[in-house]
Amino acid sequence: MSNSKRNMILIILSSFISELADYIFDIGIIIYLYKSTKSTALISGVFISQLLPAFLILVIGRTIDIFDKKKLIILCKACRIILFFVLLVNRSTITIYIVSFLLSFILEYSSNIFNALMTDLFTKEELLNKSSIISTANSVSMIAGPLLASVLTYKTSLNVTISINIVLCMAVTVLYCGLKVERTLYSDGLTGIGERYKKRNIVKAILQNRQVVCTIIFWSIFMFIIGLMGPLEIVMIEKVIHAPSDFYGIGNSMEGIGMLVASAVLIGISKKMSPNRAVAFGLILSSIAYLVIGVSPDFYVYLIGAFFVGAAAALCPLGFKTAVQTYSDKNIIGRTFAISRFVVIIVRLIGVSVSGWIVLKCGIRRLYMFAAIVMILSAVTFLMWREKR
Repeated sequence: MSNSKRNMILIILSSFISELADYIFDIGIIIYLYKSTKSTALISGVFISQLLPAFLILVIGRTIDIFDKKKLIILCKACRIILFFVLLVNRSTITIYIVSFLLSFILEYSSNIFNALMTDLFTKEELLNKSSIISTANSVSMIAGPLLASVLTYKTSLNVTISINIVLCMAVTVLYCGLKVERTLYSDGLTGIGERYKKRNIVKAILQNRQVVCTIIFWSIFMFIIGLMGPLEIVMIEKVIHAPSDFYGIGNSMEGIGMLVASAVLIGISKKMSPNRAVAFGLILSSIAYLVIGVSPDFYVYLIGAFFVGAAAALCPLGFKTAVQTYSDKNIIGRTFAISRFVVIIVRLIGVSVSGWIVLKCGIRRLYMFAAIVMILSAVTFLMWREKR
């Protein structure tokens, strides 16, 4: 078996297991907190604690361009295992916040490493197709993870959920150890980055790249709406359409089905589909999703909207990430991703922060209508910009 096929199999397996673990923990901890406190503020606090690591990623993004990406990811997975053990010992609210922050920091850092590593493993022409295959595997995790989390929180204790995460993280660490990375920059050390980047203003270099800048702008709009609506989903289920809060996991699983379908379709058409088209279609599907959820009279109609949310969640992030991978200077791709993610996560953090205040002013259904309008306007603007290009 060639190294390329071997690497692809290992990446698919590790991504599937890693995403499964993340969904089991994230959904499980949200349900656990909401059932224990019935506090939207505490839920928003968890979302905020998961977004704050973007500040640190911006500072250490340079390490991704310098050091062995494979070893960095393995180190990240080992640190996550340690943090899960900490949570087994202490599950106070403050501990959950701190551990959520650190887990999110590691997840964000390893995600940036992974995105940069993909450019070492595959050509630019292969990126969208390979990413679509990985996204398909991840979407299966998104279906199984929330359902499993709902069952675990209903039938067992949080300790069981955490223990499962430990085992899954160990498996992911072993899989990453088997990767064979041939095309890398880190082997030359600092000289491999190029003399011109030692003192160059990286932000200025990125701002001069119009393709990357436009990608970041529309990515930020998308993430603002995600941040705005994210904390309200479980409230929408229980308070507006009057379904049990435990159904939050079912809604997330339906998003996983939408993500699976969109990713599978994208695999078949990826050779004809550019990253920009994937973004445009994703924004349109986001608008449809929020419109359907906003008018949903019951949980079943809500699930249709959740399906479209998942489809958009497959297309938009894939398009945005692949665009950055395609149009960035490879010598600074780690820092380009760090800065890109810093911007979009800060914007998402703003959305999360104002979510509770805005919903008090206009109501949840109107807020979903607002999100639908913003998404369709973004899609139209994006398509007009692409036409001019």
